[in-house]
Amino acid sequence: MAKSSVHSLILSLLLVLLCPSCQRQAAHGADATADSVTFSHATLLHIYTGRGYRLVVIDNPWHPGEVLHRYVMVPRKDSLPADLPEGTLLRTPLRRLTAGTSVIAVLMDELGALDHVAGICDLQYVISPRVRDAVKAGKIQDMGLSANINVERLMASGCDALMLSPYDRVDYGAVTASGLPIIECADYMEVSPLARAEWVRWYGMLVGEEERADSLYRKLAADYETLRRRAARLQRRPTVFVDLMTSGIWYQPGGNSTVGQLIKDAGASYVFGNNSQKGSVGMTMESVYAGAHDADIWLIKYGGQSDLTYSALRDDDERYSCFGAWQQRHIWGCNLFRHAYFEQGAFHPERILGDMISICHPQLMPGYRLQYFSPLQ
Repeated sequence: MAKSSVHSLILSLLLVLLCPSCQRQAAHGADATADSVTFSHATLLHIYTGRGYRLVVIDNPWHPGEVLHRYVMVPRKDSLPADLPEGTLLRTPLRRLTAGTSVIAVLMDELGALDHVAGICDLQYVISPRVRDAVKAGKIQDMGLSANINVERLMASGCDALMLSPYDRVDYGAVTASGLPIIECADYMEVSPLARAEWVRWYGMLVGEEERADSLYRKLAADYETLRRRAARLQRRPTVFVDLMTSGIWYQPGGNSTVGQLIKDAGASYVFGNNSQKGSVGMTMESVYAGAHDADIWLIKYGGQSDLTYSALRDDDERYSCFGAWQQRHIWGCNLFRHAYFEQGAFHPERILGDMISICHPQLMPGYRLQYFSPLQ
């Protein structure tokens, strides 16, 4: 081998070893010469630009080192390149899609792409008036439950893809057999609120609204950072825990979850922040009480026809009244039947952060009106 060729080979190997993005490209099987879309916070999502296509690689959040899914995006107006990498083919922009959750439908509305939504799952949980009106007008079809999708109706809708929230080793059954591309929206498994919200940049690419999505992300990220820095200056950090027991199990967010990070960024100390999980952790009442009986603040998300009260909480389980936050009247609730916490909060974490800072440090937010939470009566 010529000396110059040896030098070139050594240089190439050094670049791969020293450059994290090069290592990811090699691991993902992407063209090492391709330009990569740079993400500032997202860790599970990687996009590489090739000749006539974009390769999207989603890391498996449950099994580090594995790939959850690979997608190859090719502009709809272009012919297919001869040598496409392995992955599910998506012709973009998607003309019509089915949203597995209202979160995606509401995001598409904000991107000016609600007309791309052909169907929606779990309609009973939709808060957005615009989405519900579109369903009533017949512009968006009810596809049933996300866990039991009406495949016949899904295929008849003529949509190009189904956007679903994945779970570990989930089997999509008849949907997979139909051949319809499934876009696995693993954004909720990201390590921080801004990391999750940055997936809007990919979702914008899917419907031809890349610039609008980038602009939306820049604005929300800047607002989030402004709030975070404001809370970071404080020395006092009240202790916080969340939610309620369900069927004997009390789920608390993992310390590395987006909720755990939100509490930290709000200038508070999450009682179970030492847990390293990204998702929720099932606990007993006794375990939660042991860690949170003297916590300063209790934040509860719930769904009810009427707003939760202290007396209703005690009537539901007498043990709730033993917590210091109940006794000190330091509980704030978010009724998910009335407030779009999940619909908006996934891609507007700055709004949730504003609420949390106002609750934990009201002196920092004079005149602020809570958007999702309110004090229990």
